[in-house]
Amino acid sequence: MADLSNSEPYYDQISHAARPGTQYVTTTASSVTGVFAGLVAITETKFFSITSSVTGMSAIASVTAANSVTIPAGAYIAGDVSNFQIHSGVVLAIGD
Repeated sequence: MADLSNSEPYYDQISHAARPGTQYVTTTASSVTGVFAGLVAITETKFFSITSSVTGMSAIASVTAANSVTIPAGAYIAGDVSNFQIHSGVVLAIGD
């Protein structure tokens, strides 16, 4: 059996899911603020906005849904996120 204890990002995705501060987000009505290590798209997702220290991460979001990048279900977006809002979809924000 493979040792996944040091495998990135797979092991981190699984182990972070139960961390304090993790949020399951389905609402598009308001932005979500916190300290997150990354975002997992549970369903196909479009972002209204993303605030992150990671260069370029905010480029996948747009205030217009048609201009927002569609993130496929199951995709893990790694990087520090402090705020985000979705147009559509379901997101698991992994607590940091």
